[in-house]
Amino acid sequence: MLAEIPGAVELSNWFGGFPSFHDATMDLQINGDGTGWLKAYGFQATKAVDEKGHFICEKYFEATLNFEFIKTESVTDFLPGLAIVGSLHIRKVKSGFEVDFTDTSYELSGSLICERVSVSFEPGAKAP
Repeated sequence: MLAEIPGAVELSNWFGGFPSFHDATMDLQINGDGTGWLKAYGFQATKAVDEKGHFICEKYFEATLNFEFIKTESVTDFLPGLAIVGSLHIRKVKSGFEVDFTDTSYELSGSLICERVSVSFEPGAKAP
């Protein structure tokens, strides 16, 4: 399925698998013309901890999922710039792709179905 999403294979190859976006800070925009985007600032947590007991993280990135021809959307608890996702899943469905971010840690819960989704990313970018 990743091969059907422009940019997804490149992100997966760089990250070492498609990220779950666990604890990523997210922002979402859905436009009246059926387009939109979800921007996530993610990272990979290692098993190592620092002197304060916090997990050491690496592979920081900014990923933008661009949506075209949004068919349905269901979004709740949205505070722009404050959302932290538990995980994000993309599934192939009959009418295109379902992007599910209902497993949230803080604010912004929902899903959407669109005909097309693409991914762009910037390695090394951290949440502002």
